[in-house]
Amino acid sequence: MICFRNFEYCGIKSAYIADEKLDLSQMPSMTGYIADGTKTLWDVAKMYHTTAESVKASNPKCSDGLSESVVIPRGTKLLLVKA
Repeated sequence: MICFRNFEYCGIKSAYIADEKLDLSQMPSMTGYIADGTKTLWDVAKMYHTTAESVKASNPKCSDGLSESVVIPRGTKLLLVKA
């Protein structure tokens, strides 16, 4: 079971972009995502280092309305599995 809870967190004080390569093995292999209504399936897949096909396969109930170029409706809950 995955439970979603909305909350606002303002704990990040600063950030930087490192020149080193991202170690994908350190990322979780599965995470939940709640769409904010501004990103496409392709955008979300790239943010979480997976593929649009993998997102669709992990979310069969939502996959009918999802395509790479259409904005995901706000509030849509997706399970993202690292490809």
